[in-house]
Amino acid sequence: QLLLSSPVASHLLADLTKKHLLACGQQLIKEDSDSSAPNPIKLIQNILELKRQYDDITQHCIPQPGFQQAVAETFSSLINSSNKMAESISLYLDDRLKAAAKDTDDSIHSTIDACIDLFRLLNDKDVFERYYKQHLSRRLLGNRPPSHDIELAFIAKLKVEWGGSYTSKLEGMFNDMNFAESLNSDFNAYCNNS
Repeated sequence: QLLLSSPVASHLLADLTKKHLLACGQQLIKEDSDSSAPNPIKLIQNILELKRQYDDITQHCIPQPGFQQAVAETFSSLINSSNKMAESISLYLDDRLKAAAKDTDDSIHSTIDACIDLFRLLNDKDVFERYYKQHLSRRLLGNRPPSHDIELAFIAKLKVEWGGSYTSKLEGMFNDMNFAESLNSDFNAYCNNS
């Protein structure tokens, strides 16, 4: 508390924290890219764990707005330092949504919230949308969506963050699937009655 009461010490602590956070995050990215088999899912898990640790620090130990802003800016630059991050976040989300049947509702919703937190920091939102759309279409066409409610909850959170025009194509994919299921059901009923 004494250290934080001094503006100079507080600023120094924020700078040191930013440097340490950036070094840790860059090390995670470097380890993944240097690996013979990069694992974007593991990378995002590690980044989310790092984010949880620093969120705990900013909420419980040093709840000063300047310090919180320094940590948020550092995470933003970390997330945007790799051109593969948008795809990695989408792959991580795809993996977690496929495994949603084994997870609790609280677990999957906390995963969705964590991905939305990373999405907020991401500059390449259009790249993320492209990859997410591909992964969503595979889940829908492969009859592997964990739950339409979970998918729609994520899309609703994207809509809040980025607006209706961003999510209109994603919502349209669900409308098309619902229409196709309805049409298929009507056709089967017609064939059975004939």
